[in-house]
Amino acid sequence: MSSERTMATAAAPVPQIQSVAYFVLAIGAFTSQAGLTMLGGYLGLLTAVAAWYASATTVIASTRKR
Repeated sequence: MSSERTMATAAAPVPQIQSVAYFVLAIGAFTSQAGLTMLGGYLGLLTAVAAWYASATTVIASTRKR
């Protein structure tokens, strides 16, 4: 598998998770439900982990010249 394809595959879910996180945070804010706001926060943390993984994949692939 080429490095470009690996990097694109690793970064693919980041915008989708972020969109869901913002949507859940907005619903939690408008309905004043702490549980939804907390879920949105956890989804935001999951977004950060996915973005970190995608960045690490990019750096490692370019360093190893794959």
